[in-house]
Amino acid sequence: MTFLAVAAAGLPEDKRNSLVELADGASEALIKIVHWVLLLAPIGIFALVAPIVAQFGWSVFKAMLWFIAAVVIGLIIFISSVYIPAVAVMGRLEPGKFLRAAFPSMMMGFSTTSSLATLPTMLQAAEGDLHIPRSIAGFALPLGASVNRAGSALYQSIAVLFIARLYGIPFGFTEMFTAAAAVFLASLTVASVPAASVVSLLPAFTATGLPISGLSILIGLDRIPDMFRTMTNVTGHLTGAVVVPALEGAPQE
Repeated sequence: MTFLAVAAAGLPEDKRNSLVELADGASEALIKIVHWVLLLAPIGIFALVAPIVAQFGWSVFKAMLWFIAAVVIGLIIFISSVYIPAVAVMGRLEPGKFLRAAFPSMMMGFSTTSSLATLPTMLQAAEGDLHIPRSIAGFALPLGASVNRAGSALYQSIAVLFIARLYGIPFGFTEMFTAAAAVFLASLTVASVPAASVVSLLPAFTATGLPISGLSILIGLDRIPDMFRTMTNVTGHLTGAVVVPALEGAPQE
């Protein structure tokens, strides 16, 4: 793409304008396709979920509530038992100070469900409130937003077990290992956008024989778990930014 851009910049103006118009037209066509998808998505999800509701009845809603509760409680326990001790012990920072500095970023992640959208707020908290060197914060936080998704990993583990239990499919250690490997490889290529964790479950479902229609159930109730797992991911990004300079002995700015 870089070579194509350089080559296009060297074209005569009339040919360059034609190429720009072609790109604009393709962009508008893709935007129209996205609008169609958003318009038809509720109908498609209803068609996918209807057979599940007809098969399991109202008990499926009870199972969904248990699933959401398990994800939320698990994420809260994870923050309390992993990130906060890591900040206190490895980062040598008072947990209360860390939470006060991280709270705006956590709420931004909670509301936007996107780690990348929260990145400016995280950078401001890291440099302004936590006094992390700019060179470390500017490297650790964008990298963490791309690959450090512990909250998403916990959600995906519970989601795989939930769908397997819902459909009555045996799911032992071999299936769990296969699902974990597929999710890990897929997560490296998934953008930090809302509902990305559900999308990255597709290889795990395919590899372990889980029905793809189970993804429609997860998409339909993903908003609440997505808010909590993004908040957990954001907390993890800032935890990493605090721990790295402490382990390296870097002076605070």
